Amino acid sequence: FTFQQDNDPKYTAKTTQGWLQDKTLNVLEWPSQSPDLNPIKHLWRDLKIAVQQHSPSNLGGVMMFLTLIKVKNY
Repeated sequence: FTFQQDNDPKYTAKTTQGWLQDKTLNVLEWPSQSPDLNPIKHLWRDLKIAVQQHSPSNLGGVMMFLTLIKVKNY
């Protein structure tokens, strides 16, 4: 089995690396907190910009706008 972890310091500490080697686990290296590998962050950014450009005056307006975006993208 393969263990995936990012390069966060707590995972790359000598004690952690030693434990993984002792257990003979296959470790898949992964960039630390890479936004390119998390597309939902891009979606939230794009939605925030679109809502701000539309300038709804209340929560109902925000919900209506998001519903229109959802329908448009199907």
